[in-house]
Amino acid sequence: DIGVLAGIGKAKVKVFKKPRVAIISTGNEVVPPQDVPQVGEIRDINSYTLGACVKKANGIPIYGGIVKDEANFLEQEIRKFIEKDRVEAVVISGGSSMGSRDITLEVLSKLGKPGVLIHGVSVKPGKPTIIAIADNRPLFGLPGHPVSALIIFDLFVRPLISWLQGEDYHNDFFPKLEAELISNVVSDPGREDYIRVVLYEENGKFYAKPILGKSGLISTMVRASGLVKIGLNVEGLKKGSKVMVRLF
Repeated sequence: DIGVLAGIGKAKVKVFKKPRVAIISTGNEVVPPQDVPQVGEIRDINSYTLGACVKKANGIPIYGGIVKDEANFLEQEIRKFIEKDRVEAVVISGGSSMGSRDITLEVLSKLGKPGVLIHGVSVKPGKPTIIAIADNRPLFGLPGHPVSALIIFDLFVRPLISWLQGEDYHNDFFPKLEAELISNVVSDPGREDYIRVVLYEENGKFYAKPILGKSGLISTMVRASGLVKIGLNVEGLKKGSKVMVRLF
C-alpha cells in the first residue's frame, strides 16, 4: 500500500492511530490464570478474551489486571487510565450486576459528568451492562460472565473502536450465513436474544443447532459456529425457521 501511494505521488495521507482500550477485571473471587483456584474462586478469563477482541478490532489492549471488590481501588485504577494514561476507552469486566451493591455503577457514577448514561440493556445475555462517559472518555461496565461480556463487547465496544479509526458506527462486522433451525428456541418479547449455534451441512443445506448452556460457560462460545439474533418483538423461533447466523 505504501508503494502504491508513492507511485501515485501521494506524499501525505490521513491516518488514525490505534485506540488504546484499558481492560480491568473485578471481583474478590477472580484469580490470575496461572493460579490454582480455591473453593469459590475462578480464573480471569475476560481480561484475555476481551484483549484478543480489542486486537482483532485493530485496537491496543492495556491490561489493568484484577481489582478487588473495593470501590476506592477501582476508582483509582480507572482514574489512572483516563487522567494519566489518557486511554481512549475503559472496559470493566464484572461488578455490574443488578444486585444489592453494584461496585462498577457506584464508581462510574462519581467520576464526572455526564456519568452513567445506561444501566441495563434489553439484551440476553448481557442485561446488566453499564455505559458511562467521564473526562470525554467512554467507560463500559460489562457483565462478569464470559459469554455475556463477549456479546456486549461486539455490540457496543467494537463499534466504538472502529468509529475512533474513522469508520461508520455499526455492529455489523461479521459474515452471515442462512441456515435452518433444527429445534424450537424460546425467547421473551421485549429483549434481543443472542443464541449460540453449531452449524452443519447436509445435502448442500446448512442447519443450525442451538447450544444450551449458561452465559458463564466460555466453552459454549468455543463450540459455537456463530450467533442467531432474536429480535425485540419476537416470541421465540420455531423448528424449521430460516435464520441468519452471524459467523465468528
